Amino acid sequence: MWKSDGTSAGTQLVKDLYPGAESSNILLPTLFNDLYVFTAAHQSIQRYIWKSDGTSAGTVILKDHQGNGITSTEHIAVLKTN
Repeated sequence: MWKSDGTSAGTQLVKDLYPGAESSNILLPTLFNDLYVFTAAHQSIQRYIWKSDGTSAGTVILKDHQGNGITSTEHIAVLKTN
């Protein structure tokens, strides 16, 4: 996962979500408070929901599905609770 201010000098790797040759294929980045919530693919099949505060330490899987990732995602919605 990368972050950027729009310049080459201001572009940096935050975290390699799944180290190796394959891309993490990040989809559905959604801003929630000061966090980004998104999905990322593991081994091109299963998707997991992640959150990030823009730091490596603060970029983690939001929910561990214990090896059973999501196979299809279309939307991430932010819902207000009272």
